[in-house]
Amino acid sequence: MKASKKLIAIFAKSKEVSTVDFLKTINELRLENGDNKIEPRHFLDRVFDEIGEDLNRKSFTVQNRNKTVTTHYMLDEDQMLLVGMRESKSVRKQVLLWLHNLSDKVNELEKQKTERAEASLSFKEQSAALKLSREFEGKETLSHHYSNEADLLNRVILGCTAKSYRSAHQLDKADSLRDTLTSVELEAYTALRKANETYLLDGLTHSERKEKLTDRYKRFYCQRLIEEYERLNG
Repeated sequence: MKASKKLIAIFAKSKEVSTVDFLKTINELRLENGDNKIEPRHFLDRVFDEIGEDLNRKSFTVQNRNKTVTTHYMLDEDQMLLVGMRESKSVRKQVLLWLHNLSDKVNELEKQKTERAEASLSFKEQSAALKLSREFEGKETLSHHYSNEADLLNRVILGCTAKSYRSAHQLDKADSLRDTLTSVELEAYTALRKANETYLLDGLTHSERKEKLTDRYKRFYCQRLIEEYERLNG
């Protein structure tokens, strides 16, 4: 069982999950293993028995359908592990796998955030190299020259221009293209932009740079992207 996007987003922000969401996960895992669901009050008894006073500063209340109020808590990864180990052997293994998946997804998101920042910086450096190379040739650099240079990389990595990609993925102009890319795609953008910067300063033509960038992309990123897509969609 994989962690949902909602839980990944919550855990990425606070490194904690509520007992409401954790109980839902536990019960789904119990049902998958042929066990009955655990009642909220029994689950919370387990939580308090394992964690104790450390829960008080992380409590919140939820109003139930019968108009009663239940106190719930926020649990970090270690606390969830302690509570999860109270389950049967088969469920314990699934809880551990679920926690690892949750942690791995958060680490992947943080890595992508760093790569997006690096990709953005690399784009600025490429723009500076483009302007410098055109100045050396006595040419003015206009706005469409920058977009054309960006689309050189888009065509190599995505197989189309930014405009076509946005249309295919129903993205608005204000939406960041980088936010839709995988970790390997972001790595490819950063590496190819740095290579293109060198090619620009070396005076290579557009067609020469496209050929070199395409060759580099095929050699170092095509197979890794295939494997990444299979892993993400598997």
